[in-house]
Amino acid sequence: MIDPMTISHAQCKGNGVIPFMQPVTIVGGYNNFLLVVETLKRIGLVKGKTLTQQVHIKFYGGLTYLGHYNHMHMFDTGENLVTERNVRHMNRVAQMLQSWGLVNLDPDAIIEPSLGVMALNAEKAKDYTLVSNYTFKKNV
Repeated sequence: MIDPMTISHAQCKGNGVIPFMQPVTIVGGYNNFLLVVETLKRIGLVKGKTLTQQVHIKFYGGLTYLGHYNHMHMFDTGENLVTERNVRHMNRVAQMLQSWGLVNLDPDAIIEPSLGVMALNAEKAKDYTLVSNYTFKKNV
């Protein structure tokens, strides 16, 4: 099990975060990559009629990873705000994407998933406000 508290400040910024993210292989190439990105926008935690996206996709070093938005902030700031619950959310989303045939996972990298993550189908998502806790910076 990944212990987010073992991530030191020196590991936090940039590629030091990668071992704590979920490696994935996109099934079907670039067209499915766009589908994964769109699907991730509709998976997260719901409060009222607002769904907050928890997990993002990142290319790094020629590989593709899923990471909680706190992992993404670590790339930028070096500040470790990742909790075990964040890692569980990330792994639950990864398992959902795999069950839908969008990604392949390394089974050794999976830990016990979190409950509470919800996925909205495209039609139902129109009734919700979709919020992201992370915005990718250009030229990063």
